[in-house]
Amino acid sequence: MKLYIYIGMLILCAVLVVVGAIQLSSKKTEENEASAKLAETQVEWITENAISSLTLKEDNEVYEAYLVGDETEKYPLKEDSFLGDKDDSIVEGEFSLYLTAESEDDKKELKQAIKLRDPLVFNTKNKNISTYTVNKHSIIAVYQTKAKDNTVASLYVMKEGELTSLTKKEIPVLKRKIKSIQQNYLQTAEKKNSDLYEVTTWTLSSERLQLKETDTTYIDKEKEMERWLEEEEYYLPFKNLTLSKDALTIAEQGMLLGSQYPIGTSISEITKSNKEYTDTKQSDGTMMVTYPEVTYYYDSKTKQVTSIAIPGMRLKINMSIINEILGKSDTFSANKEHDGYIATYTANHYEMKFILDSSQQLEQIQLVKKDSE
Repeated sequence: MKLYIYIGMLILCAVLVVVGAIQLSSKKTEENEASAKLAETQVEWITENAISSLTLKEDNEVYEAYLVGDETEKYPLKEDSFLGDKDDSIVEGEFSLYLTAESEDDKKELKQAIKLRDPLVFNTKNKNISTYTVNKHSIIAVYQTKAKDNTVASLYVMKEGELTSLTKKEIPVLKRKIKSIQQNYLQTAEKKNSDLYEVTTWTLSSERLQLKETDTTYIDKEKEMERWLEEEEYYLPFKNLTLSKDALTIAEQGMLLGSQYPIGTSISEITKSNKEYTDTKQSDGTMMVTYPEVTYYYDSKTKQVTSIAIPGMRLKINMSIINEILGKSDTFSANKEHDGYIATYTANHYEMKFILDSSQQLEQIQLVKKDSE
């Protein structure tokens, strides 16, 4: 073959390769553009059709979660019911949670779609989903009202940028209320009957991402539950302390088990560190700052703490157990103010008082100076 013919064939092959590459690149570009357009349209559809949405953070990433109906029926309520008021918009059918995040070009992109189990019913005016942070993990609650005073929630947790189911079964949540306690615990309530409530405190295992029940308390005080529902920062004390002989040792230093500050501390130092408190004055003129887990009594003139108290629910023990751990009390007498008893232990210049009910269950522990009585 002559050289110029051979060279010509090589040039022709090179041209064909280049043209093919250009065509392939152009085709891929068109496909990518079409794919991007489709994804953008999909995100637009999700945002436009969501009945509820929220923002959540995980590992410094910001996500948007959308509750969207896949196959649903929408209708107005014909009359007042447990689902809502007459003429409220109800959506019923199959739903999914869609998770989006911002892409490198600052556009929202779909990260995940998770189909929710079982057909669901939502009132569009209600808070149908909410988010909480526990042990640095974001949790989404999806609410369902089954009947009057019977609302439940399914929980989903963020794990490595994806949502995964946290609960195998729904959790009862009174009036769609879930309390986040110091971002370490969740607290829920369930109405068991006309005058009894079950309050459950949960924690999240960071390693296995499992929701664990920490404590269950039964409350028969309506006003206590009303406060729990109405005050966002208020929660019910739960078992998170264990009594030991060390309680008397630290009491000798003016510090009560379960409190952060000793007697003699300036009340302003305490309130500056945690502003979610109630400041009240008792009928006898005593001033006190109350947190869910501890109360500090202080002098109105010096503004210094004179005594400290914690609720018995933080230990959930009776006098028999107290005797086993601390030994026999220095004094044991009837409580003149309430139907119950007071067991007093001496701790150097202080007295540790265990306030008991009529069945000798612990209601409160107080630490006071000996000369404060």
